[in-house]
Amino acid sequence: MSAWNGSEAFSEAMQVPCGCELLHKAEDALDKSEKELLQAEGPEFQEQWNCIWSKSYKKQKEPTKKCKESFVPLSRLMKVPVEVLQEEVKTCPRACTSQPWVSEGVEFYNWREKGQLQLLFADGTMPNVVKEAIDAVSQGVRNYEAYQARVAKQRMEQSATDPGKMIVK
Repeated sequence: MSAWNGSEAFSEAMQVPCGCELLHKAEDALDKSEKELLQAEGPEFQEQWNCIWSKSYKKQKEPTKKCKESFVPLSRLMKVPVEVLQEEVKTCPRACTSQPWVSEGVEFYNWREKGQLQLLFADGTMPNVVKEAIDAVSQGVRNYEAYQARVAKQRMEQSATDPGKMIVK
């Protein structure tokens, strides 16, 4: 899932916006009224998602029904069964992917991609949890790349059938 974080496709699949993302946008907003609106909406959406980063987070609470409806397009996007998301994700998906341990998994994956992972574990004792984290990130990257390839193919097919309507994003 971490490969999707920050992507436009991930944002579109989340039918209820991420409150933290709105608050970050508010920090960069130049227009005062836009900034105030984002600052007001951010905590509301955090509460709807039961975001772990919000002041209103409650461990026993779950995201609203509308938020949970986002799990269907997210499951299609990430190739994760919707039942797994509904059972396992009890907060905003962006909050899940921004956990420190996810970032560490991505760092290990990047080290491996550069051929430098053995520098971290020169004695050959790489913990299984590191291997599993790398495998999880690898799967997410493969899913993301497959999605990007499908989108590119659809755009090519669309432009071949109707060159006047070439989709550019």
